[in-house]
Amino acid sequence: VLANAAGLKGKELRFAGRVVAPEHRMTKNGKPFGRFSLEDYHHTESFMLFGEDYLKFKDYLVDGWFVFVRGAVESRRFGPDDSVEFKVRGMELLADVREKMIDRLRLQVALAGLTEEFAHTVADWVERHPGKVGLTLEIRDDEAGVEMSSRTKKVALSNDFMEELNGWASEGRVSFRLETKR
Repeated sequence: VLANAAGLKGKELRFAGRVVAPEHRMTKNGKPFGRFSLEDYHHTESFMLFGEDYLKFKDYLVDGWFVFVRGAVESRRFGPDDSVEFKVRGMELLADVREKMIDRLRLQVALAGLTEEFAHTVADWVERHPGKVGLTLEIRDDEAGVEMSSRTKKVALSNDFMEELNGWASEGRVSFRLETKR
């Protein structure tokens, strides 16, 4: 948690969550600043934005919005020499991040699950959801495996596509892994 972030000094952190209780305020000197909390399923963390940072990111401070935050733990500008703070360096809507960060979708299927229906479904997904994310199919059995990466076909990780894929995964028909760009 960021409250005990001294050991993270100099590290870049990335995380996502829902904006809660955003405030747009003014200092005594008449300069705008913002305060907000970001929550996920396990934790809530509070942040402050001042000066240029506030001007850059204030449009994302909307209650209920899901955002992706990138930043670093740095020495605090004002305060004791050993204190640290999290400095927001980037913020964007979580919905826009998926295809920017995901490089490849790996579909994993057991040899026994490689049916004509499965092949048609994958071909249909690719045709209905063209995009920029690479696609690799891994076919496995107990003793060996084959990995096939498409050179020409790529997919868009739309909500519809991910819902279909999660449905197949929850039925145990396929598993998948999303690989991030380096």
